[in-house]
Amino acid sequence: MSDFQIMNEAYARNMPAGVMPVRTCVAVKELPFGSDVEIECIAASEKAQ
Repeated sequence: MSDFQIMNEAYARNMPAGVMPVRTCVAVKELPFGSDVEIECIAASEKAQ
């Protein structure tokens, strides 16, 4: 959670203004492999069948 503001800034820089997707932030004691962040996403395409 100490990097929450840094992640907010990166998120704002990389997402189009006005169409930012929903997100969730969950604090955990430790992530696998010493990771600093875990990101999960769901994508949709108009071409999906």
